[in-house]
Amino acid sequence: LGLALVIAVLGIVNTLALSIIERTREIGLLRAVGVTRSQLRRMVALESVVIAVLGALLGVVLGIGFGIALMYAVRDEGLDVIAVPWGQVVIFLGLAVLIGVLAAVLPARRAARLDRDVGAFLVLAGDDLDDHAVAIRDFRDVGTLAVEDVDRGFLAGAQGEQ
Repeated sequence: LGLALVIAVLGIVNTLALSIIERTREIGLLRAVGVTRSQLRRMVALESVVIAVLGALLGVVLGIGFGIALMYAVRDEGLDVIAVPWGQVVIFLGLAVLIGVLAAVLPARRAARLDRDVGAFLVLAGDDLDDHAVAIRDFRDVGTLAVEDVDRGFLAGAQGEQ
């Protein structure tokens, strides 16, 4: 059971991390229109909890279904009482919520680090940057964010949040 939980957490973290990477422009748009870092972290955490709870519910339903089917298959062997430990099922679903929240910590931090100005730039640049490798550089010492198109070599700067 412990190994299955570790694999499930890694799966959720991987799914969320890829989702954050693929939705950089969407997250940038959300930041540009005023979504705060804490609201963005909460959004990612909620996505993680939904993934974890749906996975847990599906696992519980399939487990109970297969258990009942197995009990009917071996009822001639003297196993005829079906008892589902509902208390443990509720505990497992509660653990799924906790694991979902914990699995969202790193992807949520990554999403919340995107500054408003870089997000606005990525949205305004639109399709011009779709086919190019883009590097976002954060120069905290001078308060400037720079977006560099690695293929073309141009550099666009924006004042960062102070």
